[in-house]
This record gives sequence, C-alpha cells and structure tokens, in this order.
Amino acid sequence: MSGGESLQHVASQGDPLSFIDRFPSIMGKYRDCNFSFSGIKTTAVRLIAKEEEKHGIVGDGILPNVADVAAAFQLGLTRHLVRRLLRCMIFIEQKELLKAGEMTLVLSGGVACNSFIRQVIGQVCESNGYTLKVPSPKLCTDNGIMIAWNGVEYLKAGMGVAPDPGSVDIEPKCSIGESIIDQVIDMNIKVPRFKIDLAKIS
Repeated sequence: MSGGESLQHVASQGDPLSFIDRFPSIMGKYRDCNFSFSGIKTTAVRLIAKEEEKHGIVGDGILPNVADVAAAFQLGLTRHLVRRLLRCMIFIEQKELLKAGEMTLVLSGGVACNSFIRQVIGQVCESNGYTLKVPSPKLCTDNGIMIAWNGVEYLKAGMGVAPDPGSVDIEPKCSIGESIIDQVIDMNIKVPRFKIDLAKIS
C-alpha cells in the first residue's frame, strides 16, 4: 500500500475539519506552480507530538484521534496541491498553451492512489474544463511511472542518452525542455479560492 493510499485509509474514518486550522495555506508568497510538503509535514509532526502529550501516548502507542489528525493533514496537503494546480491552469489559459476541449491532466505517483486527493483534483479539473487521467494504482507506486515517462521523453528527444551509463551524474531535478518557472512568477498570478465539495467525496 502506497503512502497516499495508507493516509486515505486512516483519514477516511476522521473529520477533516477537526484540525484544519493547524494546516494553513503554505507557500502563498511563491507565485510559481512548485509545491512542497515539507511545511505541512512539519506542522503534522508538531501536531502529533502535541496530541501525544495531551493523551499521554508514549512509544508506539496510537492516538485516539489519529483519524482526525490524518484527515486534517490530508485536506491540508490537498488544498496546497489545488492552489498550485489552479495557478498552473490559469497560466496555461492566459498563455493559450492548450486548446479548449483538449486539456488533460495526468495524476500519477503514490499521491494518485489516494482516492480523496484524486476526487478533489477531479473537482478542480471539472470546474476548469480539464479531463483527468489517472493510471492504474499498480503503476503509481513510488512515482515510478513518472520517472519512467521522463526517461521515455528524454529518449524520444534524443536528450541525456549516455553511451556509458557509469559516467552519468545524478541530477536532483530532471526537467524536460525549457523551464518556464520565471514566466509564471513574472505573471504574478493570484489564485482564486477553490471550494472543495467534501459532500461529494465518497
């Protein structure tokens, strides 16, 4: 079971609004489409420590409200993904990078195994005229499908193919094509609030 699926399994029994005030919007000052879970993760670690102290949990004990913590964490990180995705969609629309009716978003990696996140991203896609495509969960573990896809795109473009694999340097970022991050930042896109319809999540 992937991390995304494990989180959803526990969170499905909890109240996502129970601790949502502890997971405020992050990276609001950054006007790009990049996302990071480090701030949300740090918030979760602090919340768990506080709840463990409050409930007298030591060692490998389980919080009595673990489902609520998981649900709030899941909603917090989903809201973060939504804001970054919306900025991307606005950028694409303003730059006319995709034709209306031909806009597709592919959601993959471990996060795609989380049905809550999948359904919320589906709501975002539906409200913005995108089709959502999600590979089978067996292709979404550990982001393996995205890494493989990146390699296929490099191979098709004739880029980064080394005659001697032993001579290859490892790169923490592996962009395909030209980076447009600065263009997104320069547009200073303000993202409208998106109301997640929790009642539609099954």
